[in-house]
This record gives sequence, structure tokens and C-alpha cells, in this order.
Amino acid sequence: MSIKTIGPWTSIDAATPDYIDDEEHLILFRRDEVIIWNLETDQMRGAVQKIKDTEYGRFHGDPPPTHFDAAFYRESLGGSIYLFYGEYACQLDLQNRNIQAWDYPAASMIGLQDISVKDLDAAIQIRTEHRTFNCFFKGAEFWKSYEGSDGGVGTPTLHKISDEWPGLFEGGVDAAATWKNRKIYFFKGEKFISWDVERWAIDPGFPKKISTDWLGFDPAKYVVNTPHGSKEFGSGFSRLFPKLEALDLNKSVLKAAGRLGGPFNGPANDSSLPLGFVFLGQFIDHDITLDVTSALDHKNTPEAIQNMRTPRLDLDCVYRTGPEASRDLYYQSPNRAGDPSDIAVFRDLIKTRSTLYLNESENDLPRNHNGVALIGDPRNDDNRFVSQLHLLIMQFHNQVVDALLQDCVGSIYKPEHPVADRQSEFVNVSESEAREKLFEEARNLTRWHFQWIVVHEFLPQIVGQELVDDIRNNGRKIFNVPQDAQMPVEFSVAAYRFGHTMIPDQIQYNSSSGTKSIFDPIYGRGFDPSPTGLGAINWDLFFGPSSQKSGGVDTRLADSLLELPFIAANDERSLAARNLLRSQSFGLPSGQSVADEIDKICGTKIERPDLTKTSLTEAFGTETPLWAYILAEGLLSDHDRLGPVGGRIVAEVLIGLLDADETSFLNAGAGATGTFKPSLVASQTSVWNMSTLIAFALKGRYT
Repeated sequence: MSIKTIGPWTSIDAATPDYIDDEEHLILFRRDEVIIWNLETDQMRGAVQKIKDTEYGRFHGDPPPTHFDAAFYRESLGGSIYLFYGEYACQLDLQNRNIQAWDYPAASMIGLQDISVKDLDAAIQIRTEHRTFNCFFKGAEFWKSYEGSDGGVGTPTLHKISDEWPGLFEGGVDAAATWKNRKIYFFKGEKFISWDVERWAIDPGFPKKISTDWLGFDPAKYVVNTPHGSKEFGSGFSRLFPKLEALDLNKSVLKAAGRLGGPFNGPANDSSLPLGFVFLGQFIDHDITLDVTSALDHKNTPEAIQNMRTPRLDLDCVYRTGPEASRDLYYQSPNRAGDPSDIAVFRDLIKTRSTLYLNESENDLPRNHNGVALIGDPRNDDNRFVSQLHLLIMQFHNQVVDALLQDCVGSIYKPEHPVADRQSEFVNVSESEAREKLFEEARNLTRWHFQWIVVHEFLPQIVGQELVDDIRNNGRKIFNVPQDAQMPVEFSVAAYRFGHTMIPDQIQYNSSSGTKSIFDPIYGRGFDPSPTGLGAINWDLFFGPSSQKSGGVDTRLADSLLELPFIAANDERSLAARNLLRSQSFGLPSGQSVADEIDKICGTKIERPDLTKTSLTEAFGTETPLWAYILAEGLLSDHDRLGPVGGRIVAEVLIGLLDADETSFLNAGAGATGTFKPSLVASQTSVWNMSTLIAFALKGRYT
């Protein structure tokens, strides 16, 4: 495994506060990149983005800026952000999020007349109990102007920074931003200073390094794992059928279709699929795709959208980049002190950073003081059930670590190569080498057993064993994996959103919860701690013979998904409408045209669903959005699984990603025999599936 370092950032060009979804964020610019930092949760929102792909870079001027010299947040008159580049500037109105043309002379803005604002370094507005004043920094000097309650700005006066900001960086600053906690943050080179407005002095302990001390600024978020000898995984998205014409419908039609009472609303059909596989499908999606830059309201180019996940089913949503770079996800302090030459002490030392950090109660994900889940992908906390599945995989990994560190003789869980045969590998090397070996082996075993389930249990349940066998025996027909493993949008934007229709209206969490809607207060609204008294999930209700069944593969979504509670009221809250709008924004073809194309490629005549048994023809006419068409294919299996279009897209992509990944169970996991066999089972005749994974994960606890 090679590591491509994108950061950490060691300097800041410009910074400004901004309010997004009614939460305060700090926007940090460096060269042509931007980070949006949520000040409410003390975490990065999304991932590093190119300025041109965000609203801060959507200008009408020519040429557009390649970076920003300074950014200025002005709270007066409703709030605006001014972005400076050379001698020009533009204004982002925070009330309607409109941004003006780029070629506006900065000297004509906000009382800056007669000031040399070209190549400005930084700008801030400071509001005290009695006055508001603006400061514009350039070199070792700054201009200060007072602002009246009517928005009028007084004549600016020039001052030396050293005269009014004692102890601030010598020679000037690179960037500055105010924060509502009465702090001002100044950036210079690789360091930053926290300035206390009340005391008008630098806070103790500063300056500090940006790359290591900025609010827990995590370098791991700027590292991408790449396989040996290949281009960067997760580099972007692609198309399976680039020659097909995009389906273009009126947006009002798409929005109306997603409303309560529309064609996607109504009594759901039943299926025979255990409910847990629906949430397993969501977890898989979060492990291979993350798009933080596309928008519903304009056309998106797949190749220009960065995929912030590694599309390899490698559980990077759990591990991120490992215990050295992502230390917040792992135990850091050993439980046992003593002489490292003692084997028990040594095992505990190397076990510590190889083990994922868990909440003490182990009924919820680990969280910070604001209740934010400390996990590799925050989306795995958007409902109680997928968050419990993420927790389960963490528990499974920790149990694998334990299994590798103990003599497994007598245990029903016996690795294929008994731990006793490899103990010398852990104890006859340094602590750091032993820890690295232990973590890598545990992560590999966890990944491979998880990937086995995807191919041998999940896919047969979702698309049918016959199609899985056909693809594995006769090869893929529509997905030729690009060298850089770009994710096809027909998969990510359409086919793999089939699970939305399989979430039933009522779900039982455990024996005491009763049956409730997925976002019922008893389960939580998403992205919040497990409610007090809810207790542990009963996995028997989700996998195995006693499990609840999912909703059918059909065109019906639960009412709660058509009014998502965590989406702002002025935004599109219907999941159905969001899916339709997103499909159109990427220019996806109709389901009918994709079915015809698969016929041509595969030399077959696949079965078509009878759309007159749905409300889709009435809503869309003779050309059906691809996502909706794939849902309608559930008619062909009595709503039990995906049909020939959706099933082939889903199965070929997931199997193709594993085929192309040299670290997967199909390749690295195969070993000398050429075939990987699950080793964490009672015997070679035992079945490995989600039920046995759950049993392994919950048989003990990390103490």
C-alpha cells in the first residue's frame, strides 16, 4: 500500500466565518482548495474541495480566481462575505447565497476608497459592546475603519500592527478570522495565534502549528490510500453508458413525483429479505462512495466530481487511514503497566493502538462532548440502525485482534493459521513493528471476511445467485473497471439507491422498543447519541430465521423518507425527489434506454417490467428515470430482489471493484490455494455469514 499525501495543510491563505444550514463554520482557503470547518461540531464538513467546485468559486467574471488573497466577513446589513483577489473582489450575500461578478474593483467596496487593497493579506470585522470596526491587513500595517449602525463606514486610518496588536506575528499575517467565542485567529506561515478580544492579548501557549494543533486538525483527512502501481483510487466518477442520451424532465414534475401522495407514496409490498441487509447495503455504499461537491440544482459532470471514499470495499469508512494517522479512532493508552519484556504486558501494549475505540456502554458509537460520532464516515450515524452496524464492524475488528493475540486452542473460533504458530512474529520484534503487524493482519482478516459476505450472501440476496454465478463464471459485460477505479454514476446515483424503497414503515429495534418509524424519537432523529434507555440492538431481529423482513423492491417509500427530519424546511426533504433530481443533474438516461443497451451488449433480451402496474407512466410518460425503472423491476421477482438492469449494474460494479483491488479477498486473501476461505469459524464445514460475524463480534468485550 502506498500513501499519497495531500496534506496536512501547513499554511492558510484566507479565512472567514460563514453560516451554513444555520450553523457557524470557518472557511479556510489554501491555494485552489477550501476546507469548511463546522464550529458547532468541531469537525470538518465533508472533505477538501477545489474552490471552483464550491459556491465560493462560482463567479461570472473572466478569468475566475485561482486562489484568494483575503476573505472578509461583514455581519452588518444581513451579512456578507467579501473575497479578495489581486485588485478585485466579489460579495457573497449570506441571505440568498448569491454571488456577484468577479471583476468588481475592491477599492470601491465597503469604504475602501483611496486604500491600496491590491494583494491584501487579511480582513476582519470586530464587534464590541459599543462599536464595530473593520481591519484590513497588508504587510506590517493595517487600516482601521469604524462602522455605524446604519452600515455607513468611516474614513479608514493607517496603523502599524505592532502598535495595536502587541506580540502578533512580526511582519504581518497571512489570514485572519473572527469567531463568536470572542476570539480572533491569525495565521502566518505554518503557525496560528488565538487572540482574546476581551483581554486584547494573545492567549497563553500560542503560537501553535496549524498542521497539528488547529482544533484537532486531522492530517488523516488529507491522505488517500492507493494500491501499488495504480492511479489514485476514489479519483472521481464515470459512466457505464456514455453514448446514451440523457433524460431531461421538468424539475417540477420530479419534485411533484416525490411528494406525499405522489407515485412513490403508498402501501409497501413485502419481501422475504431479512431487514438487516437493507442497512448492510447502506453501509457498503458509505464505504465506496462519498460525493460532497455535486448539487441538485445544476448539471454535474461525473469526471469532475471527487469521490472521497476509496471504492474498494476496504472498510476505510471504519479504519480511515489507520492508528498512526487517525488516532482519534483508536485506543491510545494500554490497560496494563509493567515491564514490556513480560509477554502479557507486551501484548497489551501492541493491542492498544490496533484496537478501535469504543463507547464504555458499547450500545452506541463513541462520541465527542458534542455528541458527534467519532467514526471514519459521519453518514454512518444518519439513522440508529446503520450506526449500530458500523459499531458491529468495530466490535468485530476488536475481537479479531483478541483472537490473534491469544492461543486459540480450545476456542471454537480458530484461525486457519493458529495464533500459536505466529506468536514469535509479534514478540521478537520492536513494539512498533509488532503493533503494525498486528493491526495489518487484523484489518486484513476483518476486510476479507466482510468482503466474503458481500459476494456470498449480500449479492445473492439482492440480485439472485444465478446472476452472481454468471458474472463470476462468464465475466463482466458492462463494467470494465477503469485503472483509477472511477465509480459509475448509473450505480451510485440510480441502481444502488434501491434500498430506499426497502425500508419499512415500522421497525423493531429490540424486545423493549416496540415497532416504530426509522426516525421515531425513541430511536433518535439521526446524527445524535442513542437515547437513554434504548439499550442494545437485537441483531436476531435483523439477520437469521427470526429476522424482520424488509419492504419489497418496488416504487413505494415509507412516509418518513418523503419528509426527512434532518433536512432544512426550505430544502428538498423528499428522498424520492432528491434521487430523481440528482439523477437528472448527472444526465442519466432513461431506464428503457439502458435496458435496450444491455440487450445489445449482452446479446440477450432481458425481461421488462409492466409499468402499467405502477404509477410511473402517469407521472413520467414513456421514458422513466433510471432509478424509478430499477425499482419497478422488482415486479419481476414479486418484489424480492433487483431485476435484470438494476441487478447487473449492482453486481458487476461490486464484483468488479473486488476483482480490480489487489488487496481484496479475491486477490491478496486467496493465498497459495488461490481461494480465500473464512477462517474465523468453528470448523471448515461451518457457514460464514452475517449471523456468524455477529456471534464472533459479540462473544466478548474489549476491557
